[in-house]
Amino acid sequence: MNTSTRRVRHEVADGVALMTFSLGMSIGIAALIALALGLA
Repeated sequence: MNTSTRRVRHEVADGVALMTFSLGMSIGIAALIALALGLA
């Protein structure tokens, strides 16, 4: 039981990290596009 609980928590942590990374990448790409359009 303890092992499965730890595994589930690890999977949740991975999911949160992936969501945070995706959000950061989206904001970064949007900022790059905005900057490129502003310079163009």
